[in-house]
Amino acid sequence: MIKTWGEVKNDIIALGFEQATAYSANTALFLAGVNHAQSYLVQKLPIEKPLLLTGTGSAKSVDLAALTAVQDTVRFARAALRPAYYSGTGKVVQGLRLQGSLLYIPATVQGDFTLWYEEIPLKITADTPDDYPLEPDYYAACILPKLAAYYIWRDDDPQKATEYQNLAEGEILELLARRQTDCVSGGRVSCVLQG
Repeated sequence: MIKTWGEVKNDIIALGFEQATAYSANTALFLAGVNHAQSYLVQKLPIEKPLLLTGTGSAKSVDLAALTAVQDTVRFARAALRPAYYSGTGKVVQGLRLQGSLLYIPATVQGDFTLWYEEIPLKITADTPDDYPLEPDYYAACILPKLAAYYIWRDDDPQKATEYQNLAEGEILELLARRQTDCVSGGRVSCVLQG
């Protein structure tokens, strides 16, 4: 399941605007609100993506920010908090070092391996089509309208904004708890905590 920009936009309109023309009359405010909300949300519920890399048996470094960029937009936030595994073996890759976005692969690493990283979502713009699938997963994206409404309303109606912020924060905590419960097996995390 995915949540689209159009669905989130309609949900935001339903959270305090009386007219369907609210978006067209407040486009910059809506876009700023949803982009702030998206940035905040992925700090709490990261979007984790796999990256297939290859160790050649000689030391090398790879700029993960450049490798994951889309149209000159940096997508790499940081490495995910889980080990890198050799493809097909389940064996943990040893000796990798990350400094900023530069990954140092030692000569001892040979073969394909998967490194997981946290991704920065693309910004929503006035040109973003309504059918654009939002990058946070469906459940995280369902929180976006309330967070965006908080940013939209915080100057004009602080009470309403605080209400939406509290609802969103509660849903974030519930989703984090559910993901941790779903992923813990025998006291050890056994799946990806994805945002």
